[in-house]
Amino acid sequence: MLFMITLFLNTAYLVCLSLLLPPQTGWTDFWTYVQETRYYAPSMLMFIICFFYMTLEGKTHPTWNKINQWILLSSFIFSTAIISYRTIGIAFFKRDNYNIKYLYEELWRLNAVVKPIAQKQQTVFISDVYRTTEYTKFSGASTITLEAIQNMPLKTSKSLNVLLYTTQEPSRDELRLIRAYQAKPIKFWKERTLYQFTLNPK
Repeated sequence: MLFMITLFLNTAYLVCLSLLLPPQTGWTDFWTYVQETRYYAPSMLMFIICFFYMTLEGKTHPTWNKINQWILLSSFIFSTAIISYRTIGIAFFKRDNYNIKYLYEELWRLNAVVKPIAQKQQTVFISDVYRTTEYTKFSGASTITLEAIQNMPLKTSKSLNVLLYTTQEPSRDELRLIRAYQAKPIKFWKERTLYQFTLNPK
């Protein structure tokens, strides 16, 4: 009963947030709160507590106890495997393997280009996609989203190497940067282009 109440309140709260706040489209095609599995943590926690209670108290049929134990053990093994997979990827390979594999395989090739450049000189990476910008941090470059600099001039106290990651047909804001700083394309992909320019102090 307590689990059902928690699930109802948890889901109702997320539904209210999704209806009251506009969906996010800056870093993905469409996202609302009900789509984020981690926000169901209170319900998941109560679900696990209920399973523990039924198993330890032994008030259910022995068959159900076995099923409960199997579900708890399977969940633990699966969670441990996922966490270990991501931890090893980040700690030893400097990459978040889970998200790159399932969300942005293009980052494997992008980081292969950006990392050598960032190792030679201080580099800032700019992209119109929030998640792409975030995961490019693994290359060692500083990052900023295109949206964050749309209405402000670029200023620096020292020379910086800037990489601009655009769509095949650059947007108006991307074209503004390309023309203002005479950016040169250094890498082409089927759907993306990587531009480079130097930002000098003013």
